[in-house]
Amino acid sequence: MYAALCYQSNFRAAHTLCSYVDQKQLLYAIQAEYMSGPLRRGFYDLLIALHLESFATTMEVCKNEYIIPLTQELKDLYEDEA
Repeated sequence: MYAALCYQSNFRAAHTLCSYVDQKQLLYAIQAEYMSGPLRRGFYDLLIALHLESFATTMEVCKNEYIIPLTQELKDLYEDEA
């Protein structure tokens, strides 16, 4: 559900879902030795979707974006010092 909401660019609703999954609960579920494999895999996927996937997707989308300074103040701010 989190991934589907992020895919629809509804990050506010997706991050609201994060409040229902406490970090301690998630880590406990992943480290529990008696949890079955498919269930543990589901918690791993949730961890990736909550914390890593949205960041990686944002970095991938923004990698070709550049700042074009329109004023001298911005030019000075982003000027190379080398």
